Amino acid sequence: MKYRITLNNNYPNKMYGMLLCEGNPLHYVFFMKPDPLELTMRIDFLDFDTIEKKWDCIPTDKVNIYLINQKVIDLLHVHYPNTFELLDASIYSNHVFVETEYKLLHILNHIDQDKISYKDGIWVDQDFSKAYKKHKLKGWVFDREDE
Repeated sequence: MKYRITLNNNYPNKMYGMLLCEGNPLHYVFFMKPDPLELTMRIDFLDFDTIEKKWDCIPTDKVNIYLINQKVIDLLHVHYPNTFELLDASIYSNHVFVETEYKLLHILNHIDQDKISYKDGIWVDQDFSKAYKKHKLKGWVFDREDE
C-alpha cells in the first residue's frame, strides 16, 4: 500500500516560500528528475521564523518541493537511505537572510515501488506514514492508494 504525501490543510495560505533557481524559475522542474542536482536556490518567505516554529515540512510555491527539518531528515534516513538528497537553499524572511537547519528534499528514486519515490507526487509506504505520525511531525498528510 502506498501513500501520497500532501500538505496539511491547516498550513496557512500565503505562507509558501517562493523558490527561485539560478535566475530562472523554470529550473525547479529538475526536482522531477532522478539525477543529483547542483542548483543555486533562494526561497523567500514573509515570516519564516513563525513558520519554522510550527511546521516540520514547509512547502514552496512549486508543487511537491518541500523544505524539511532535521527531525524529518532523520526519519527519512531510517526508512529510505540513499533514495533522496538534501539541497541547501538561501532562506530569506521578509528580505533578511535566515540561518536554519531546513533543507530542500529531492527524491532520487523514481522507479522502485518499495521505497520513497516520485511519480506525479511523492510516495511513501505505510511504515513511514505511521512513524511520521508517531513522532508527531507536522506539515505532511498521507493519502492512501490501494494497489
